[in-house]
Amino acid sequence: MQLSLSMSSVLHQALGSAINIVYQPLGNIFDHILFLAAKKHNFFIFHNQTTKYNTNNSIVLPAAHINFYDYNLWITNNPLACIDNNTNRIFHINSLIFLHQNKPQQIKKEDREIINKTLTSYNKLFFSQAYLSGWQLHNREKIISYAVPLDYISYMTKCTDRKKDILIVGDESNVIFPTLKQALSDKGYICELDNLSKPDLITINEAYNSYKIIIDLTATGWINCLCSVAAGCYVIHNTDQSVETTSIKKISSIEDVIAQSEHILQLYDTVDHLTRVQQDRQLIKKQYNFDLFCNQINTTIETLGKREVYIV
Repeated sequence: MQLSLSMSSVLHQALGSAINIVYQPLGNIFDHILFLAAKKHNFFIFHNQTTKYNTNNSIVLPAAHINFYDYNLWITNNPLACIDNNTNRIFHINSLIFLHQNKPQQIKKEDREIINKTLTSYNKLFFSQAYLSGWQLHNREKIISYAVPLDYISYMTKCTDRKKDILIVGDESNVIFPTLKQALSDKGYICELDNLSKPDLITINEAYNSYKIIIDLTATGWINCLCSVAAGCYVIHNTDQSVETTSIKKISSIEDVIAQSEHILQLYDTVDHLTRVQQDRQLIKKQYNFDLFCNQINTTIETLGKREVYIV
């Protein structure tokens, strides 16, 4: 007798040890941190995903293979994906949304009402109080802080030994990034553009340690900024988060990006970088603690992914 997809998943949720998660990735370093934090659980990625992850618990497969496994939980980093989502209903599993930014202002008013109504019924995990305040979704919500795994994101290369000046996080598809790269290169700086879609944390950390400045203007880039600082970089970001380190420079325009880059590099050789980095890493360990994050994320996953079955 062949069990239905929903019944098979329900039995797996009750009897299986590891939790199987249908996961829609964010596409930056957060995915790697999540896989590391929840390493005893499995993340199945079923869509046009070019990044391959060097982890034992992340499995990238064609979408047609989704029926080959049983699942406990559906997780997305894109709140708009919930509008057309039916994975949780097909497999009879819970859903969880990770929210990494404020509500996009360009969403139409009528679409906002649809989104708000849809998201109300979903479990939501915000990575900042500011994001929760922006979305105003006060039902089935939880807030936890990001975390930086300091054993993996390390200060490998002395700041004064770094040969490259600037890395802009992004790709050619956004015209702002190549334009900014050209403007900084024209000033004589060694500037590169990379989306940091690397297979593991070690490779990303090696990239950080090649540059003096990381410019991240992406909407979900705050976690990348924290990791960059832990690796000894200065960071330029259009953040709405509170900043307690001089290594992160908040900007509001492209002109600010160029001005801040010039200012940092002009004074670069006069700074005691070792002290700066040590203080930054201590701050990150206190405010973005990886052990605490592991506990919180696993508790959330296991609470939503496990269920009891009674046979009568």
